[in-house]
Amino acid sequence: MVADVASPVDDIGKKRWNASQPREQMGGTRNDSSTAGLKEGQGEFHWDKTFQGLLLSSFFYGHTAALAPGGWVADRLPAQLVLMFGVVTQAVATLLFPAAARCNDYLLIALRVAQGFTCSVVLPASVVLIRNWSIPDEYSTLFSIAWSLHYIFSGLSYPISSSLCEYGGWPFVFYVTVWALLGWFLVPSCPDESRLCSEEEQKFLTSHRLCRVATMKSLSDKQVKPARTPLLAIATNRQVLIIVGAFFVYHWFFYSLNITLPTFLKETMNVDLTENGSLSGLPIMSMSVGVLFGGRLLQYLITELQFGRTSSRKQMSTFAMLVPAGLLGVILVLPPGSTYTTMALICLSNAIFVLNVSGGLLSAGPDLGPQFAGVIWGLAGSVGSLTGVLTPMVAAAMTPHKTLLEWRYFFLIAVVFLVAMDFVIVLFWKSELQPFARTDDTPPQPSVRSHEDDPHEDGLQISHSDEV
Repeated sequence: MVADVASPVDDIGKKRWNASQPREQMGGTRNDSSTAGLKEGQGEFHWDKTFQGLLLSSFFYGHTAALAPGGWVADRLPAQLVLMFGVVTQAVATLLFPAAARCNDYLLIALRVAQGFTCSVVLPASVVLIRNWSIPDEYSTLFSIAWSLHYIFSGLSYPISSSLCEYGGWPFVFYVTVWALLGWFLVPSCPDESRLCSEEEQKFLTSHRLCRVATMKSLSDKQVKPARTPLLAIATNRQVLIIVGAFFVYHWFFYSLNITLPTFLKETMNVDLTENGSLSGLPIMSMSVGVLFGGRLLQYLITELQFGRTSSRKQMSTFAMLVPAGLLGVILVLPPGSTYTTMALICLSNAIFVLNVSGGLLSAGPDLGPQFAGVIWGLAGSVGSLTGVLTPMVAAAMTPHKTLLEWRYFFLIAVVFLVAMDFVIVLFWKSELQPFARTDDTPPQPSVRSHEDDPHEDGLQISHSDEV
């Protein structure tokens, strides 16, 4: 987004941004039809740090505000329709970025806010889609596969974008969006609507379905009305609030480790992780390995070792929170210049910490209410996304002199959050179907596995495969 910003050493870059001022007054003189005449390494736009921060954070304003409503929509409409709406609008907004950047600063910010708003349905719809295509004991594995690909492509986007900028100019990055159209043909809402799924597979999946699902057919049936969503009961439920807390702590640690920590290392230890392009994508790539392993491990604990869902998620959450907290402490006491050791510890911490996603509480929404998986994810995600704004603000406030002691106090917050959250999970978490998810038209049936710990520990109920 800010890859084509002029160097901060330029005198123009020291001026404060004011969108009401003409670009010429801000030193933004450029060739409107191309970037010809720019020196090597010189960006096309002259945005100061204030505007760059506003531009990057504006996405989260719209995204955070709309995540909970986005989850509600994802639960009530066909997952394919909701997911494609979010993806296609992202593609359209991305195509408009270069033109908006050259037209008006306010328009660019508005486009970023709108993009965050429409993107809010993508992750909740993905959770609902995975729920529709999985049986209870394999949900975590399917979830981990989907999220591992998310991290892989996120990591690959850095070198790919860099190459596109080098060979096609910075606007070329925003034009590679054709892939979004493939989703409509490859991602049906459920097995019932898939042309690639055999009849035998459809019967198996629908017979073990966690809840009724919305399809394109049911959407056009006026006699079928979506079930009411008990938003107040969901938002005040203890187990849902624990998931909300887990989301907040997860995102706080993630932003501390992957966004704020590089700044600390560069300012206090002379370690610049961004100098080597091949290294910069490794922390995200390592998360793809961890999340894939976490989902498979959770399934193994439940199906092979016959652990209950509650105890399995508690054990994985404890490991995934306490070990990264210790690794962060090690990073803070490393000697200056330990670039490769620091990167290795960050990657290891990310790979372990991301177990919270596929094996911990971040994917536990269907345990509490499978028919409300989208709104639970949206509600928890909206609170977690606040850390994208809060973390850098708190870091700036606590490190006015940029001393090592100030930074250590800041990172101590993340350690305290992890330990406290794990304490809450161990004491209070239960992977049981909650009262707000119990309905008269979904009669309880036994789970697809036997329980060793407590036959009532995992209160998952599996309903028939009727469409909503």
